[in-house]
Amino acid sequence: MKYEYTIFIGTYTKGNSKGIYKINIDVQTGKFINKELISETINPSFLAVHPNKKKLYAVNEVADFDNKETGSVSEFGIDQQSLKLKLINIFQTGGKSPCYVNVDNKNNYVFVANYNGGNVAMFPANIDGNIQEFSDIKTHLGKSINLKRQNKPHAHSIIYDSSNDVVLACDLGIDKIMLYSIDKINNKLIRYKQPFIELPPGSGPRHICLHPNEQYFFVINELNSTVTVFKYNPDLTISKIQDISILPVDFKEENFAGDIHCSNDGKYIYATNRGQNSISVLLFEESSGKLKVIENISTQGDWPRNFAISEDNKYLVVANQKGNNIVLFEIQDNGIPKYTGEQINIDSPVNVLFY
Repeated sequence: MKYEYTIFIGTYTKGNSKGIYKINIDVQTGKFINKELISETINPSFLAVHPNKKKLYAVNEVADFDNKETGSVSEFGIDQQSLKLKLINIFQTGGKSPCYVNVDNKNNYVFVANYNGGNVAMFPANIDGNIQEFSDIKTHLGKSINLKRQNKPHAHSIIYDSSNDVVLACDLGIDKIMLYSIDKINNKLIRYKQPFIELPPGSGPRHICLHPNEQYFFVINELNSTVTVFKYNPDLTISKIQDISILPVDFKEENFAGDIHCSNDGKYIYATNRGQNSISVLLFEESSGKLKVIENISTQGDWPRNFAISEDNKYLVVANQKGNNIVLFEIQDNGIPKYTGEQINIDSPVNVLFY
């Protein structure tokens, strides 16, 4: 039986936060325990762990690094006993304000999305997860209809779908998901046969989650608070199935959708709302490929930025950025997260990651 879960927490360090923190869940008591600062580093706003569990990567969301107009990505070794982090390397990301990092373990790459750079970067890694300087950058072009947020490209996330061999990069500023293949010989991103997917103007695509059946994926759109469902066709082109609002019909205030994840069985999709301060729970009907909102649950805090689900689908943990708290939910058999009454204070938490 597993008695403790470990969670890494990335933060903004403009206030009292110092960097990356670790906490545990004691499943016997249902409490957070062992809060600890495990690395001092600036604005580690998004984290990724290599599947070998020995390396952690953190973007440093800054606009200036090493006297260049770029952010940085830090590579840490994870001490297998204490789980403290030791900085191994730090590299420029080739664009300002990196906000997302992801590991492609199949081909040994690390990817970063630079929000204010409007581009995505690719870093070769060896089998142990040691990364080199970026080998390629792809800069996006265009704008969209929201004059405050979409006057230029804003790359917000990048993932590798190993099942379908495609790299997908959400760009909030141009309302597109850019699609790439990997040139593994030259370590380059090359245009996929379908170079991009367009979303409705003003959507603001932010993050993606892949369905376990490898046929569907789901995009959360920050600016219009919707989730879009896409399906792979037999020739691996991609078609849109549905756009669905994740807000209650009577909610008329300002809202910015945040993060999205799938349950491990693929039956439920979860998404956060910054403004309504909720987790939307959506039921996925595989027969139709469509979603249905079944509940909106309070996150017990302000501005739920990101969240994570434990590998066994038992716990859901939310980072409320403006509320300065991490909140614990237990996922019930009907897929709905139930607040356990447990939370812990951490200043400006942005990203949470089960280890």
